[in-house]
Order: sequence, then structure tokens, then C-alpha cells
Amino acid sequence: MIVDKLPFFAKCLEDGGTVQIYVRSYPGLDVPADVTTPNMFEYGWSLPIKIPDLTWNEVGISATLSFCRTPYKTFVPWEAVVAMGPKGGGCVVAWENYVPAFVQDSVNPLPAAPSEKKRPALSVVRNNP
Repeated sequence: MIVDKLPFFAKCLEDGGTVQIYVRSYPGLDVPADVTTPNMFEYGWSLPIKIPDLTWNEVGISATLSFCRTPYKTFVPWEAVVAMGPKGGGCVVAWENYVPAFVQDSVNPLPAAPSEKKRPALSVVRNNP
């Protein structure tokens, strides 16, 4: 089953209040020039910096986001979205065969490498009853 991006985005906003979307470079993607892709953006109603102009339609998501405390009117076409899900848990859905490594790492982090346990030092105790 293929999940449509627009209704899934709306449902994530409704359920959790904040949606994380993972984007790739795509024609029509409008973000600040110094923002590299792939990247992750957050949209929602309860973010520390409010997004008063958040809108979405059949074409994509439009909102003024803050980049280093500088507002920028962004546009993300749905074709640029490779994965999304509610912030803080829940289901992350991916639509592309290529999912950037940072998305995979945030969704399915590798277990931490076991730390090397040091053996306790042994010492000889003399005259111990």
C-alpha cells in the first residue's frame, strides 16, 4: 500500500502537533542557499518559533521557517519529500528507494558499540586467614 503524502502530513499534524519531513534536492524546493540536502525540517503548531503561515496543498508545503533565527519563506514540493513522521515517535513512512543515511540512522539507529570492559586488576594478598 502506498500512503499519500498530503493526508499523512495532515494526520501527523493532527495527532502529534509536529511533523518531521526528510527532503532531497528537487526542482521547486525553495530553502536558503546554505541549507544542504538531504535535510530534515519540522512543521507544527507547538514549535518554539511559531509558523503562522503554514499551508499545504496538492503541490507541497509552504511555510516561513527559522534558519539560525532568520525567517525564510520555504516551499517543499511533495516530490522532494522522501520520508516523514510525527516528532517524538510513531511511524516514519518512506516513499523513495533511496533514503538518505541520516534518515535511516534517526529511524533505525545502530546499537551502540559495546564498551570494552577492563578486567579488574588482581593482586596477591599475603597473610590472609
